[in-house]
Amino acid sequence: MKKIEETREHWKARISDYRASGLTMSAWCAANGCKTDQLKYWLYKAKNNSTCRFSANLAGEKSPTMTEEI
Repeated sequence: MKKIEETREHWKARISDYRASGLTMSAWCAANGCKTDQLKYWLYKAKNNSTCRFSANLAGEKSPTMTEEI
């Protein structure tokens, strides 16, 4: 697995954990050793990059294929 794919998978898990926690961004980041700007970046990236597999997976959707219409 490439480094970027590992990073995406890492943040996919972290975002899932954050969403399930019910904590504020600041509280979750303090408890998990990251900066709020990092969490905001990956949340933004997941939400706004609809063509990215990362985004589809975070939303619980399957990734579109060449035969499916978007």
